[in-house]
Amino acid sequence: MPSYQPTSRPADQPTSFVVTVDTEEEGLWNGEFRRTGYTVENTRGIERFQKLCDRYGVRPTYLVDAPVVQDERSVVLLREINDDGRCEIGAHLHPWCNPPFEEELNERNSYLCNLPKSLQRAKIEWLTQTIEELFGQRPTSFRAGRYGLDIRGARILAELGYLVDSSVIPFSDFRADGGPDFSDAPWWPYSVRDGSLTRPEETRRALREGSGERRAERGEPTRGESRGSRVEGQVPATSHHGSGGQRAESGEPEGAKRESISRTGTGPAVH
Repeated sequence: MPSYQPTSRPADQPTSFVVTVDTEEEGLWNGEFRRTGYTVENTRGIERFQKLCDRYGVRPTYLVDAPVVQDERSVVLLREINDDGRCEIGAHLHPWCNPPFEEELNERNSYLCNLPKSLQRAKIEWLTQTIEELFGQRPTSFRAGRYGLDIRGARILAELGYLVDSSVIPFSDFRADGGPDFSDAPWWPYSVRDGSLTRPEETRRALREGSGERRAERGEPTRGESRGSRVEGQVPATSHHGSGGQRAESGEPEGAKRESISRTGTGPAVH
């Protein structure tokens, strides 16, 4: 078991939760990975689902992917809900149908983390910019399709202004299919620094040691090195719960997936 522990919750703080929805195309899991030709008829159900959220005061995070943002009807529906402040629009990236298309289509490349860093960045940038253009707001929540995030992708997210990632699924190992291993990832929200996606203590220790060495080289006292945990290079925190108006440590409706939340930028945390 990991040696680090989650931050305790004040006794007077009520339990909260986040609802996230992978808002994506149909026909995903038939063994094929195609560039185009997908349908998004399922988004017609968003209006009914949103009414349920409105009834209970829930502000869901819709994590939209390329086929959804390329569908005018889906964009119009989601834009209306977003403009009313009733949801958050985040990003969900399926590499095989998200431009630019440079990689070979196969199962290994269906994981974003297996692509070259330059191509990861290009795909994330395309989706980020498209969402900003269509919805008038830059997305700050992200989930990789098939949970295929690595520390390189997390750094890119931080550089692009993302605050929360929900690609990490604690206790899960996808290496048999060529994916990432999250077996030792914390199940609570945590901040991801520059060194490790799933081991926040190791990353903080490396930052503290590096900070102390730099101070020693300058002849400065090394006391208070813990401030190094918020230095440049921080990446989004990771957790599979999104970052909607109501943050949560657990609990999503049917159709949303459980993961841990990671934060990016200057100090987000992972769930």
